[in-house]
Amino acid sequence: MKHVDSSLFDAWERQTLSGPAEAAPAAAAALRRLPLAERPKELLARVRAELHTVVRALSRQDFAEAANWVAQDPEDPWDAPRFAEALAPFFAEHEKLRFDPSARQAHLTRMESRGPRHWSVQQGLLEPAGLGEWVIEGEVSLPEDEPDPDQPLVRILSIHD
Repeated sequence: MKHVDSSLFDAWERQTLSGPAEAAPAAAAALRRLPLAERPKELLARVRAELHTVVRALSRQDFAEAANWVAQDPEDPWDAPRFAEALAPFFAEHEKLRFDPSARQAHLTRMESRGPRHWSVQQGLLEPAGLGEWVIEGEVSLPEDEPDPDQPLVRILSIHD
């Protein structure tokens, strides 16, 4: 199961690469060989896609599906019951969690470097009024070798207002 649709990134590469037309495929191939940690736009796109998938599942209250889309720490797992417990106060206060174009705006996803191959991430959650007082806090730690493209990168730390 692939988590990220790379078509937008591929289109961006085709538009931004300069030089002769025959050089573009070679440059694009060279870019793809760079470690993910050295491709910040692609890394952010992947993190956003993963977080949006989690938010979509949470908006449906499908906590098992949300758990499938996060990196699991065996000592601190985010399984379906933990997601349900974390979101219970949200759903007690709000009738639903939005997952519409407003809820997927770029400014609601933040990613900040915390050191080599380590980032903190935050995804804003919108209730019907759109105030965005709730957030998912997480982290991404890339291994020295390339991460498995079929495994989630984001490990959840907390969900809170």
